[in-house]
Amino acid sequence: ETLWLKGCSGISGSGGHSVAEHSLANRAAMPSKGARSGEKLQKESVVAAMCEGEAVQTDSLVGPSLLTRRTWRPGKQKTLPIEPVKIEDRGSEPRHQSEGNRATAAISRVIEQSKCPISHQLLVDPVMAEDGVIYERKCIQRWLNEKRTSPATNAPMGRALVPALAARQTVGNLVEDGLVDPEMALSFFLDRARMRSARRDASGPDIQGALKDFNQALALVTTSRQRKDIEFQIKFVTWMQEGPRLIAEARNSRVEDNSVEPDMQAQASAVSDAQALNEWMVELGDAVREVVVTSLAEGRRMKEWIKLPRGTRVKVIDSVDELKRLCERVPLGAQEAVEWNPDMASWAGTVCTVKRTGRRCMKDYLLKRETTPSDQSFQFPFDALYLLSETNVLGNAVAESGSESEDSGDNEGDSDTSY
Repeated sequence: ETLWLKGCSGISGSGGHSVAEHSLANRAAMPSKGARSGEKLQKESVVAAMCEGEAVQTDSLVGPSLLTRRTWRPGKQKTLPIEPVKIEDRGSEPRHQSEGNRATAAISRVIEQSKCPISHQLLVDPVMAEDGVIYERKCIQRWLNEKRTSPATNAPMGRALVPALAARQTVGNLVEDGLVDPEMALSFFLDRARMRSARRDASGPDIQGALKDFNQALALVTTSRQRKDIEFQIKFVTWMQEGPRLIAEARNSRVEDNSVEPDMQAQASAVSDAQALNEWMVELGDAVREVVVTSLAEGRRMKEWIKLPRGTRVKVIDSVDELKRLCERVPLGAQEAVEWNPDMASWAGTVCTVKRTGRRCMKDYLLKRETTPSDQSFQFPFDALYLLSETNVLGNAVAESGSESEDSGDNEGDSDTSY
């Protein structure tokens, strides 16, 4: 310490005082002995260089000389101008990144996290699967119809799905506030409009919401083909809207008639008429459905036996006689006939879902009726069916893959009552 003070006694510091004087004046403010060990080593190395007659450049001295850079040579004392020390805070973000850029980056991350891991599209009807990941309902249902594993981890997983209401609200706000690009917004509005118009839960279709989404999509189209398709869908949903209006009008008319009937007999007759009208409207709705399904099925009669995922929608041909003939004869390329069961006659013209792709020797499918809660199922040859669902396996014949039937995992839980 004494050697250090003697060596620095001739060096002028700020205010005309020597560095030694500054050191003594600031001794009380210096750290403890343990904390000064590194600093003391630095001082001793500087003094040793001074004693050997070398030029020494110092950046860090005690007290007021912290911001002073000096060059010392034996016999010369010189104070150089003060150079400010630049301190870089490496823990902070770059200063050029504005608050707006940070907000944009955060929104982009939220948008990416709001996409289905399977389709990579914005979530419209999000659900949480048993693996804790949120998927688009249709995508994960199709996945689970074929597999019993998680798309994210490939670990075994059940089929339970829970609506992700918070995710649905978040994505809807992002799109409606204009925070996604127009192409992504167009796809979202179209998908949500179709979902709302085809909703089949207790509340029924959301016609008003569907029309609103279709019109928002219409404002984002970039081609005449897109405009034409959306305008057609708006017409169809408007046509759907007329049905509930007519039903409400019929109900109101019956209420008014019942209130003015003078006697019990007339009221009973009105009730009977109302029941008949209700039954007719239900039958009419079924007929409209069949007309629409039949129109869509035209030209989609199956011409070859292919592997269909579990849950694929098909329609059995309408003619009972033709259905019986196809079941009793050996299908093209097969070795055995499916065989006819009189109970299969009621399945003619119905919409069904595939429970399992059948055997190559019969080239059939095990079907379950879509509108019937019964577990009854029958096998039908491929050429007695219309394919209603879009599937990415169309054209990939099962015969080419060499598998006799669908993967064994898809058959768990099936209780086949007829073959």
